[in-house]
Amino acid sequence: MGAHGESADILKKLVEMAGERRPSDALLAEFLPRYYRELPVDDIDDRRLDDAYAAALAHLSLGRTRAPGEVLVRVVSPEYERDGWQTESSLLMFVTDDVPFLVDTVRMVLDRHELGIHLLVHPMLGVERDANHAIARVGRGLGTTEAWTQIELDRVPPDEREAVEADVQEAIWHVKGVVADFPEMRRRMADVAGDNELLAWLGEQHFVFLAAAS
Repeated sequence: MGAHGESADILKKLVEMAGERRPSDALLAEFLPRYYRELPVDDIDDRRLDDAYAAALAHLSLGRTRAPGEVLVRVVSPEYERDGWQTESSLLMFVTDDVPFLVDTVRMVLDRHELGIHLLVHPMLGVERDANHAIARVGRGLGTTEAWTQIELDRVPPDEREAVEADVQEAIWHVKGVVADFPEMRRRMADVAGDNELLAWLGEQHFVFLAAAS
């Protein structure tokens, strides 16, 4: 069986697990194959299938209800007695609007905390939410594109969990602010460029603007 076939088989098993364990949760069965669709087959095998299922379930629980623009961040260090599943690593999960530079920005935060990364799951999901901001449907081309990111990293000490969550959330807010300001910063560049071809070229999305002085 090729890699594509193996991947399809793993996704099918995850959906079957959802049907057996949570038959009343139709959204979970819809969510799982879309959440893991780009993950290399080598990163999920039968040995880790339960962990992959539990991680996706935890992530869906985090992002099932999200107000527009909200940034949701959680660090999970599962223990079997408490959570019903266990990994040697911790999992950083966040759900936010899709903007550029998310992963690189979060990597820098984790580097500051000296936390190594072992696995990255980073699907862009089309999400349709109801009036209460709960997910109604998930699928390509639906609603708003959201970034659902899971990062498996070194075990986070319990006394550092809140600091990591706070720093990641702050960094995401900063990058969202910078991206929102791109059009205005490019407009300012165009205003001062005049006949300067280099400045005009930089302003035509050939340069990443991080800030502008008033």
